[in-house]
Amino acid sequence: MRIRIGKLFESHDTIAIVAHRLADVDATTSSAAIILAAEKLGRRDRLSLYIPEGPSKKAREILERYSIRYLTEMDELLQKKPDLMIFLDHSSANRIEPRLLDYIEHKGTKILVIDHHPPDARLQGIAGDSYLVYPNRSSTAEIVAELLMEEDLLTDEEACLLIMGVLADTKGLQMIGCDDLPVLHRLCETCGIKLSELRDLLVKRPDYSEIIAKMKGARRMRILKVGKWVIAVTTVDSYQSSVAQALMSLGADLAIAVGKKKRSVMGNLRSSTFFHERTGVHTGDLAKTIAERLNGSGGGHANAAAFQVSADLGTTIDVILDVLREALGERLEDVI
Repeated sequence: MRIRIGKLFESHDTIAIVAHRLADVDATTSSAAIILAAEKLGRRDRLSLYIPEGPSKKAREILERYSIRYLTEMDELLQKKPDLMIFLDHSSANRIEPRLLDYIEHKGTKILVIDHHPPDARLQGIAGDSYLVYPNRSSTAEIVAELLMEEDLLTDEEACLLIMGVLADTKGLQMIGCDDLPVLHRLCETCGIKLSELRDLLVKRPDYSEIIAKMKGARRMRILKVGKWVIAVTTVDSYQSSVAQALMSLGADLAIAVGKKKRSVMGNLRSSTFFHERTGVHTGDLAKTIAERLNGSGGGHANAAAFQVSADLGTTIDVILDVLREALGERLEDVI
């Protein structure tokens, strides 16, 4: 890899790590591992972690466990006048607040993108050559692990954090590939805690509101049939990711959950590996196409993706169905 974390700490006075809105476990564990590595080099005071609207519940618990502080207000971040911003787990410039993008472009602030999602054209243009993007990696945590390993900055704390990031982004290793195993093996050796114990830290009983969201999603579900494939589409105000995954557990080959949030519509897609391998349909490509048609942002992996668009719910669902018809090349039939 071309980027050396230790050198970044030495060559920049103030560094901001920027996670996406409501950052998940992958983004926050990757951020925390870099911060702990900086502490070991005596550079922690140079780093800030910025998470718009704060992290997700489980991610927040992990940050508190490791005493990692973070900022949630942009004004707090800009007051520190960072001369480098590291964007972790960002795939699109549309996921970055417009005001922050304006600040970067006006001030000429250097940025570094570290991600396992391909960046869109604008984000790549802003970053120039300063990005580490490996779509074949299981998670951003895996990329950060390799960076720290190269400079012997990986200790048990960072390793355990990064394992949790990998576990969270691969559904407990269900979506991991053979190429990821050497890094995971090294992380396990360094961490010294059993995978089962770390997995237990990530498992929680869903909140009451999440349980109700899943049930509402199932009740409102529209079932579509394309050849032998079963597609579930539903609307729910929150927990779209959990709802889509719940529909998959009911037997859907492809599940899509969408919901209105203020002036935007949020959507989450999930599919089975079997569906992707047999049809060639990539949920990340679906999300990107939906977003492009509705002036938004979207992307993701072969079996899991998300989008956010500026449209009403009805229009969004119509576009989703159009994109599905085009991708599958067949008519969608409602199952009564």
